[in-house]
Amino acid sequence: MQIKAVFAVVVYLGLLLVPNGSAQQSPRPALGTGPLEEPMQASEQERVAKHKQTILSRLKQEKVTYRGDKPGEIRIRWEWYDKAVNNYLFEKRALLRELSAQEKYALRARWVYKDMKVTFQELFQLGPEDDDKLLPILSHNGLLGMSPSATFEGLTLLGKHGEVKGPVIRKNRRGGYLFGLGFFFLQLEYKNRKGKVVTAKGRSSDAFTIRWKDIKDRVADDMSEAKALEDLRLERDALAPEPEQ
Repeated sequence: MQIKAVFAVVVYLGLLLVPNGSAQQSPRPALGTGPLEEPMQASEQERVAKHKQTILSRLKQEKVTYRGDKPGEIRIRWEWYDKAVNNYLFEKRALLRELSAQEKYALRARWVYKDMKVTFQELFQLGPEDDDKLLPILSHNGLLGMSPSATFEGLTLLGKHGEVKGPVIRKNRRGGYLFGLGFFFLQLEYKNRKGKVVTAKGRSSDAFTIRWKDIKDRVADDMSEAKALEDLRLERDALAPEPEQ
């Protein structure tokens, strides 16, 4: 699970280190098409909104699949969930490369998508019939990295079959060094029935879930300056934690 988590975060952080060059080849007809020229008069908000709409319009969402059949215990398959997140990351990265190819220097994701926010509903595009389904929230560590801590705080964390684990207290980042390079993976901490703060972790990708209706309107991807500063703080805490008093 830690290897999978590290890989997912590396993919997510790769958005910030995209080299200048042409877009990756893809059989998707939408890739590389669409109006990318921006009028000089366009405001920054309009520019970012246009990029967001381009990404969302290119998402090719497959029909959602489930595990389980008991009402209240049906959970979205983690394989479908991971693929949906990976598709979004691909389209976001591809658009960045397309825009960079038109410039002398590579563009930074933090500028291209400045202050862009995408909700879970916009990303996964589920219907009201899925409100009671369980989302395998820990399956894709890259999504945990894209989301601000506020997205999860206060939500009720559930188990694989919908059993209540407790309210989420915070998101934190654990890390270390491998061959001289720092690596990170994200975790959620919650307060269990005994009032103890524990880390949500399990052997399966859907060991912990969140009810879809509780999270669908919250932010899944946050490209704001405040989120960037939050990420830096979490990295600092992971690599150089303050000594306990």
